[in-house]
Amino acid sequence: MGKICVALFGAGRAGTIHAENVMKAGLAEITWIVDEVPEMGEKLVKKLRLEEMTKVARYDKVNEILNDVSVDAVIVTVPTKMHAEVIKRSLAAGKAVFCEKPLTLDSKTTVECYDIAESFQRPLMCGFNRRFDPTISNIYEIVRGGDIGDIRSIKTCSRDPEYPSPDYIKKSGGIFVDACCHDIDLICWILGEAPVSVYAVGHAFNEDIEKAGDCDQVMIVMTFPGGVIGSIDMNRKAVYGYDQRLEILGSKGMVQEDNPRPTTTVLHTSQGEKLDPLLKKFADRYKDSYEYEMLHFLNVVSGHEKCLVTRQQVITVMRTAEACKLSLTSGQVVFMNN
Repeated sequence: MGKICVALFGAGRAGTIHAENVMKAGLAEITWIVDEVPEMGEKLVKKLRLEEMTKVARYDKVNEILNDVSVDAVIVTVPTKMHAEVIKRSLAAGKAVFCEKPLTLDSKTTVECYDIAESFQRPLMCGFNRRFDPTISNIYEIVRGGDIGDIRSIKTCSRDPEYPSPDYIKKSGGIFVDACCHDIDLICWILGEAPVSVYAVGHAFNEDIEKAGDCDQVMIVMTFPGGVIGSIDMNRKAVYGYDQRLEILGSKGMVQEDNPRPTTTVLHTSQGEKLDPLLKKFADRYKDSYEYEMLHFLNVVSGHEKCLVTRQQVITVMRTAEACKLSLTSGQVVFMNN
């Protein structure tokens, strides 16, 4: 197989990140960029110097794009409410699909998408990029290798530096599906298990988020078949930066991931210690993971690798996120039917 031809749906922040990494991998070229605001697509074409290879189109040209036999794969970064339609049409047209998380807004539609992928025998990959972060990948190997013994507990902390926009909140699907899905996936992936019960509490401090019927702070407790307890501390805003941490306690020890900083400089004075502030953007925090994630997808499309993000894993994440929402509204522990 020669170079993979890719159609990018969505020229926003996530689309730009993935487009940059497609070109960096050197395995593919972007032949189409689709966005409802063509100026955004043109801006991305100019930024990446793709004028000679890439066409820009509105979404109403989707049939023309998907009928282009030269297109091997589609990258989906449009608003979440549009994911399912683009995924289904792309798979039915015989294209491999990479889609930003969450794959869809509910588990039923997620199952439908994977059923279509299987019927057309095309890869469908959900963008759980944190799995591809070098530190997290190393932690995964440490845990699976038994270095810290039998797992007792696993916990994550995920805090964004700024609230999302009111418009984004309305389209996001809610904090559990939109944000907590990363942490749910991480915990289930590391443990190799799906939770048996979920309990969630939350609150909205932000007025726009409260009006949307969502939370900006949640705590989740999950129990697993082997007795492990997993917990997630999620907040939409932390004034000090992008705070992403992971800790796993085992019978023989503990392993953790801390926040990277621009430099490892530590200034010691009579007033104490001073470090660089935390990174402010998710694109900087997970720069390597986005690159390795896209390289993996392109290798899946070319047939050199098997997709590491499986159908059942993604469905489990979605069902767990839905259980979290049910627990929050009911005030009760929700038992999973896995």
